[in-house]
Amino acid sequence: MAPEVGVVEKIDTAGQKAWGYGQPDEQVVGRRLVFNLYFTDIRENSHVGFANDAPFSAAARARLREVLIYMGETLNEWGTLDVLVKRSEMDGGGFSAYAGTYYTASAGFQEGAALYRLRHWAKQSPGVPDMFLMVDFGNIYNFSTDAPGPFQEDFASLLLRVLTHGLGFVSLIGETGESIIEPNVYSAWDRHLVRGDGLALIAGRAPAFQGQAEDLTGGDLWFNGSRAFRLYGQGVKPRVHAPSRFRAGESLSHWAPGAIEGGAVMEAVTPLGSVRREWSAVDIGALADIGYMRISDDITGGWEGGMGCAGNGAMDAWTSFQNALHEILLTLGLFMVMAGRRFLNAGRKSKIGVAS
Repeated sequence: MAPEVGVVEKIDTAGQKAWGYGQPDEQVVGRRLVFNLYFTDIRENSHVGFANDAPFSAAARARLREVLIYMGETLNEWGTLDVLVKRSEMDGGGFSAYAGTYYTASAGFQEGAALYRLRHWAKQSPGVPDMFLMVDFGNIYNFSTDAPGPFQEDFASLLLRVLTHGLGFVSLIGETGESIIEPNVYSAWDRHLVRGDGLALIAGRAPAFQGQAEDLTGGDLWFNGSRAFRLYGQGVKPRVHAPSRFRAGESLSHWAPGAIEGGAVMEAVTPLGSVRREWSAVDIGALADIGYMRISDDITGGWEGGMGCAGNGAMDAWTSFQNALHEILLTLGLFMVMAGRRFLNAGRKSKIGVAS
């Protein structure tokens, strides 16, 4: 697909049996979760985006660090995630950014590479990143921690939103109901999508689409996760974005805009000039339902108040030891990693600051 309508990238991992990116360009720690960052702009000396000599690079990387620290603090996970930051765009067209994770082609409800690594203490494929991110720096952003102007996108809010897709907050359902990857391959998020009458969209031991194509564009889809329902606290399920025209990379992977009481990071539209730097209760509930069971229900700490357990996002001694032990165990082969599978990148470009 074209980038502006979602990203589906097939990767043959048969020849990728080892990590080929070397040492990270930066490490960020939120509580006990280590994010290894690999900046393509730095490695290719692109002079744009996150490159060392690019305009706004220092501020952009500072906001990225802060968002990752907040995510780690709130997810309450421990482990390591490799994040590939792809070469930045500068055209200012289409969507502002996209992020995602990788899925195998095996039938079932897939966790995605990020959650898989945290749950199994091993990478799904040794040579593939756990998450990826791309930003178009051709837009007008607020790179500061202050409130944005009325015509600015808040950069931290944008990063939090797209990186949440990288955790697996994403649908693999195409416009006909079939998987965009392979038959019977859907995401953990898809497991919880239901029609207004309660019918699960995807069900079965080999998960399959149970509805009609018009269900995907009728505006009557809901998220049936128990923790999202409880934390939302409105006595109804949160509504999922199902606009009248199916939009690849947007439909089914967000909350319906304006339908979430109090607003949420993962709504399909975030107005220009607005700030959403913290997950709402319903965002947190959905992340718990898709598999982040250690996530904190406490959303009162605040984005600016959660700047990392080590003070600045650096690794403390215990986290460093855990990370080293993890890598040693992988090297010794105590955690079996199946190479040679085919992986599909199911990232989504996120539209922020524009009306549907």
